[in-house]
Amino acid sequence: LSGGDTYVSHGHQYDPNCVVRDPIDPLIEVHGQPRVRIPFGDLAARYMLNGMGYFNPHQSENYIMSAVAYVRFFFRYMLRTQPLLIWTWFWGAYATLWISLRTHWLPAMRDPMLVDDKVRSIAARAQATPSMVRKLNVLHVPSATNNPFRIARELWLDRAFFLLVSLFLAWQVVLHINIALPISPLWVFVPALIFMLPYAAYASSVRATVFETPLLTPTLAELIFKITGARRVVFGHTHQPKCEQVGPITLYNGGFWSRAFADPECTIRLGEQTFVWIHPAEDGSGRVAELCEWKAAEEMPVRSIYAETHSPVSEVSIRAGAGA
Repeated sequence: LSGGDTYVSHGHQYDPNCVVRDPIDPLIEVHGQPRVRIPFGDLAARYMLNGMGYFNPHQSENYIMSAVAYVRFFFRYMLRTQPLLIWTWFWGAYATLWISLRTHWLPAMRDPMLVDDKVRSIAARAQATPSMVRKLNVLHVPSATNNPFRIARELWLDRAFFLLVSLFLAWQVVLHINIALPISPLWVFVPALIFMLPYAAYASSVRATVFETPLLTPTLAELIFKITGARRVVFGHTHQPKCEQVGPITLYNGGFWSRAFADPECTIRLGEQTFVWIHPAEDGSGRVAELCEWKAAEEMPVRSIYAETHSPVSEVSIRAGAGA
């Protein structure tokens, strides 16, 4: 809680794919050793995306593509450098699914004598109160790992499973026909193509849900305002710089500071380096925020995308005085 007027959070606790189940007590016991419970989205970046060559796990535009785009990308960049990419994806996706489900349901390691001390320590470092910490913790969204089929769909494992089932059924059809009437194994392509029709219909109907749901909804914004009193929220996580009004709160997304590119040759930039700058207002009314770009090649590298004209706290005070 910055300056009493701004709630600053990375934002992952409001994303079902990346929410930490218990941020106050994040440790679990694995094989007799304490381990940090890692959410599904981070496990996917660790075990799958990091091993798939040219994809940047911190920029969704770099790795979320259609099936046709993935095939085109593979033949253009990865056929010679990473020909076993399908195996890398399958192993990484399976490891992500298995570890996510295994660790999600393990109980948190808690010391009952330190519960209040932990909350007070978090509150002190966050410039908040223990009550705020407990209430904000309740606002976190349910984890996507509660639905195993949902995360399997995000990893494309559902389509891999249905594809294998379709090919297996096609082969079984040919085998059973061959018992009564000897035919060439090449006839397997006929039932395979038939089974591919419902598979293609299903695959085309699936849409990625990564970052599709907004991190801050009007209901959530209202609750955050009532809990913290903040009129301004700064998130990151989605790496999409923006400023918008959500309920009683002005939402800023700081975008990303590291450079991101759309192609492995690093010639097509994905946006600019952006950040949120909070500073005292010139009229002394409080603090104002700016969403800025950093253009290193220019003489004046800082360029404001959006700037508040006055502090939202002072605006609330004026309205309260007018109402009185």
